[in-house]
Amino acid sequence: MKKQLATLVVCSALLPIFASVANDAMTNTATVVMTSLTAKQRFPWNGKVDIDFSFSSTIPEAFAFIHFKAEYKNANNETVTVSMKTFDQFTTSFCTNAGTYRVTWNSTADAPNLIVTTLKYTVTANMAKYMVVDLSKGTAATADDPYPITYMEECPDPMRDDGGWTDEYKTTKMVFRLVQPGTYKKGWDTNFYSWKDCFRHDATITRPFYLAIFECTQGQAKQLNGDWYTEEDETHKEFKGTTRAQRPVAQVRYSRFRGQLSNRVGWPQYGSTVAPNSFIGQLRARTGNNVGFDLPTETEWEYAARAGATDAWGGDGLTPGQKASNTSDGATGAFTNSLVNVYGRYKFNGGMVDNGDGTYSEADPDDDSHGTAVVGSYKPNAWGFYDMMGNVVECMLDAGTAIHGESGNAPPTVDDVGIEMSNTTDDYWQGRVMRGGCYNTDALECSFACRRGTINMRHLNGAYGYGYRLCWRFPFAGTLAAEGE
Repeated sequence: MKKQLATLVVCSALLPIFASVANDAMTNTATVVMTSLTAKQRFPWNGKVDIDFSFSSTIPEAFAFIHFKAEYKNANNETVTVSMKTFDQFTTSFCTNAGTYRVTWNSTADAPNLIVTTLKYTVTANMAKYMVVDLSKGTAATADDPYPITYMEECPDPMRDDGGWTDEYKTTKMVFRLVQPGTYKKGWDTNFYSWKDCFRHDATITRPFYLAIFECTQGQAKQLNGDWYTEEDETHKEFKGTTRAQRPVAQVRYSRFRGQLSNRVGWPQYGSTVAPNSFIGQLRARTGNNVGFDLPTETEWEYAARAGATDAWGGDGLTPGQKASNTSDGATGAFTNSLVNVYGRYKFNGGMVDNGDGTYSEADPDDDSHGTAVVGSYKPNAWGFYDMMGNVVECMLDAGTAIHGESGNAPPTVDDVGIEMSNTTDDYWQGRVMRGGCYNTDALECSFACRRGTINMRHLNGAYGYGYRLCWRFPFAGTLAAEGE
């Protein structure tokens, strides 16, 4: 090989390329591992370098973004990074499953005037942070012509509280955020409103999963259903107005989302099976029979909602054994609360109409300024999830009669899937846990420490806005979560 003055010399017979692999522990949690890497220049030299690499994953279905870096030491022993932007196979970030790959870098296009004798290459694989389902095909999508699923490394604008998530991500697309495994303290050690039946304990999640960053909206439901997806009556109003498509689903029965026990559809006694004509059944079919979509378990939801917080609202400083105060303001307020004001829609920041005399009333369904808010209107939590407090109370997979241990002596759980209620197939008695508070509740019910009452599978009970947030799970081998998949 001849050295060419106008060419980046990447190696020679006497001066080999150095290669290294890198893994980001913060985002990978030992899920994606680079296993091999070699780089060779083309001979005769034409400015191109073939980079061969392999990576493995404990979850074969996981997608990872691949990044390349080349660097060398200058005369002052300083590390200098060389631009790597031009590849024969792709022009944007490289995202793929585990396996063995070759990419070809056009070095002369990126650094035509640099001559060095040695380059060190680093290849990094990070699991995709966001998964995006494009629903724009509506009811025309099929398993053979499915909704496209793509992946993103970062939100459109990380510098903004709204993340740059425009209306399309709230109506014709659905965005899911990666949640890595971990252990956290679930529950509370005192009767914090209605949490007395789930005492504080270590809850471990061993597998990553994707959770929707927004509550399911009416616009997204319309893409699946072909029309507005509602079951309102004179006592159950779904908020509409000019922003209807971006506001959350508020009045759809659990059985419409998953199916009924009488049809042998119910978690966990019938595993992850859902009715084919249910919302989730349609979503699975129109994404190519992708069975990973479902509702989150209580354990998954609280883990993501807390996003590392150990207190009641995430910043209030309360510790287990302490209760909310009855003050009218501040971060520990049971009624009005400065944290909920920032993170979600509830009774006192627009959820209900202030009558000016100390009383509040329900808003008109076509009122854009009261009732539920457009999803993502408030600040996200530390992991990028919106409306985990307020807006609509969210329905879980779990049955609502579980009692976990005793105060100070609650046993730990691992990948908890909730309890089985096999004593009846009557949907009325198969209530599901509701979490997160609502547009017409006070701050107490919006706290992470609050475990609300249940919603029956076939009924709309009360005047609350019952809503849903979807998740996507990697398969669990040999557990209830895999049944029916």
